[in-house]
Amino acid sequence: MRGFYIAACLLAAQAAVAAPLRICAEDQWPPFAFVQDGKPAGASIDLVLAAFKAVGVPVNVESGSYVRCMQLVREGRFDALIDVAQNDERRPQLLWPRQPMLLLELHLVGNKPRGNDSAGFERMQSRRVGITRGYEYPNRMLTQPGIQLVESPSELGNFRHLALGDLDFMLLSRGTLATLLSQLTVSERQHIHDWGAIDTLPLYLAFGPGKPEHQQAADAFDRGMQQLRKSGDDQRILDKWKAVP
Repeated sequence: MRGFYIAACLLAAQAAVAAPLRICAEDQWPPFAFVQDGKPAGASIDLVLAAFKAVGVPVNVESGSYVRCMQLVREGRFDALIDVAQNDERRPQLLWPRQPMLLLELHLVGNKPRGNDSAGFERMQSRRVGITRGYEYPNRMLTQPGIQLVESPSELGNFRHLALGDLDFMLLSRGTLATLLSQLTVSERQHIHDWGAIDTLPLYLAFGPGKPEHQQAADAFDRGMQQLRKSGDDQRILDKWKAVP
């Protein structure tokens, strides 16, 4: 009887290890993470699936708003969230792999040219800067003197306000800028000025805190991403989706 009990415990432990990780992904950031034909899709999702497949870890990915996904991960109802950036506020809230899954090239985007000075975070001082609700932004931006942060539930909404002159600046990745420009009218695009790259921002698969198995999963993800980069499969996934970080 005792031997049966031990065997049952071992089987239960194996089942727990084999249970798929529950991962949440944003549903409105094409081509990296969005919903296509009712299912999660995009370059970031394929990167996560491929990395875990390379190390034999089963996962399930579901989609939702970024704010909702973050809440569910921090509550422990999901294991991890795709495409999360670190800053002083977010860093202690989650568990992080050693290496990012993406490295974004951040551009300073304005309503119109303002002088001939070089671009930099200091341009945001005492200016109206559009941000997206729930997203993380670099500390160098958030600590600019007098910066006026204007929050919106969507980047496209703020981008249209930027074109109208209701905002002075936004900080956008190179790929997101191109995607948003394609959604404006010709007349709206004439009011948008790209000052160029001023920083980079790593994005991670971030895990909820307080569970020892999450550290194991983060380590496994690191190993999987190393394999993808060694084989070149990470770039092939980005190319497939025409995804520009």
